[in-house]
Amino acid sequence: MPSSFTSPVRLVHHTPTDEDLVHQLAEGQCEALAPLHDRYATLLCNLAARQLGRSTAEEVVQDVFTTVWRHARSFDPERGNFRPWVFQITHWRIINELRRRRSRPTVESDSP
Repeated sequence: MPSSFTSPVRLVHHTPTDEDLVHQLAEGQCEALAPLHDRYATLLCNLAARQLGRSTAEEVVQDVFTTVWRHARSFDPERGNFRPWVFQITHWRIINELRRRRSRPTVESDSP
């Protein structure tokens, strides 16, 4: 006897990968930046804060995500995943900030 039970349709929510989101960003879908920021901002900020302090780290992370947004088209998934790419951008921003600090002239004290 055939069963009258029909299996329910399951709606599977597909969470886009990092690479999907960068591709969407490259296509001009600016809203794709928010999930990437949600996934990585705290981690990257903690990484940068170890060497730069919290307030500078927050500025660095803001700059990193501006770079991701502006250069999403240059991301090549054939060369690797998003995670190492964003960590590399962060690494270079930290190094640039440390270099900038070293090259800043020191202020002489006016005390005798």
